[in-house]
Amino acid sequence: MKATVWTRRIKGRIQPWNRQAPPVTGTMTTRVREAPDERKVVVLSLSGGKDGEILLFEPRLISAGGIELKFSGYECDEFCWVIQEWVCELQPEAAVDDAAFRVGYGLPPYPLPR
Repeated sequence: MKATVWTRRIKGRIQPWNRQAPPVTGTMTTRVREAPDERKVVVLSLSGGKDGEILLFEPRLISAGGIELKFSGYECDEFCWVIQEWVCELQPEAAVDDAAFRVGYGLPPYPLPR
């Protein structure tokens, strides 16, 4: 899903509202990945920004309301784990046409009669 993410902390320290990092817009996904210390953990990733991919290890949903989600988790900073918080604003996506969805999955472009 498309999202704009603001990171609330830099190296574990929370930043005041006037020194926040600039937002990153990209595609947000969740998957299981190997952490730098060789454990397998759930990772929330945002790809598509100019810095490449930003990662939030072991994410926990703090709050959800409207189009905004807040997550808490960990990030790895040079072999050191620090706490990170993300404020995510979900971006609206265009609706998928039923016929295009069916063709994409190799189904006939029209519903079969019953």
